[in-house]
Amino acid sequence: MPWCPKCKYEYREGIKECSDCKIPLVDYYPEEDYKEETDTPYYSEEQVTLYEEETFHEEDDEVQVQAEPIHTYQDKKSKAEDFKSSAYTLLIVGILGIAALVLIELHIIPIYLVAPGKYITYGVMGALFLIFIVVGIRSFASAKKYAEEAIEEDDLTNQINRWCKDNLTKQMIIDKAAIQTELPEEMKYFKYFDTLKKMIAEQFGALDASYLEALAEEVYTRLFDEEI
Repeated sequence: MPWCPKCKYEYREGIKECSDCKIPLVDYYPEEDYKEETDTPYYSEEQVTLYEEETFHEEDDEVQVQAEPIHTYQDKKSKAEDFKSSAYTLLIVGILGIAALVLIELHIIPIYLVAPGKYITYGVMGALFLIFIVVGIRSFASAKKYAEEAIEEDDLTNQINRWCKDNLTKQMIIDKAAIQTELPEEMKYFKYFDTLKKMIAEQFGALDASYLEALAEEVYTRLFDEEI
């Protein structure tokens, strides 16, 4: 948006001259005035562009962290517990549903259905309860699989945490990031965090992006926040 360098009034796009001061407008808020009037440091367009190039276009890195969508990570142990809980729920509902249909047909439960409608009801409800049972059994299988994988994941997590504790320091990450320009703390955080992930990936190879993100967050907090 264009600004008046004298009165500091902002104008809409397309306006070329200040209506009060009668002088040409400038494209950006004057840097020196910005520094005087705000507590937030001023960063020129060139500085921001340089940072973005350093962060996202580092062609000399031997190991690149996987550039894929990162979702909230759920560890394998939690997944196993979720599948196990779902399995119990589905099996109980399915078995009780089938039992209820049998008891209705035997007139033990006082619900009376008239043919042929009752057969349609039995068929639909019976199929639904059978699906619950089948899905419940499959959920138990998934729970067992994730429980086995959780053991390996815990072992890998312990290895990575031990390596980070023995080999990484806050200053080492700062030096490795090699930030050449003065940047706001928010931008430094992303640079340091990206550097930490790359260092872990260099040591342990390709890791699931969400897993690496969650693990690096814990390590970063331990190294940076606890040393303050």
